Amino acid sequence: MINLSDTSDDLFAQLEAERSKHAAAAAKWMRENPQAMELFERFALEAAHKRRRFGIGALAERVRWECHIGEYEDFKINNNYRAYIARELVRKYPHLAKFIEFRTVKAERASA
Repeated sequence: MINLSDTSDDLFAQLEAERSKHAAAAAKWMRENPQAMELFERFALEAAHKRRRFGIGALAERVRWECHIGEYEDFKINNNYRAYIARELVRKYPHLAKFIEFRTVKAERASA
């Protein structure tokens, strides 16, 4: 939990630690769920091919649906990971940047 009574330097350090914690957990989740990540990639590339912008929230819900109803392994995804998944998609497929609607990560908003 972030302590808002700390000095600005301490607060910045807390925000960086919080962001690092979420980023590390998201990276671990992505490594441990390659089948889900394949679906994120497939659906993102489909939308880009049709030249459609999309949000990572809608993409995550589609992946959840496919895994829950379809023939894929069911999984849990923490909504805190979605921003990191979107950034990973763009890192892997740079052309997706113009199709994914980005918002700042909560820790980024607090430090701005």
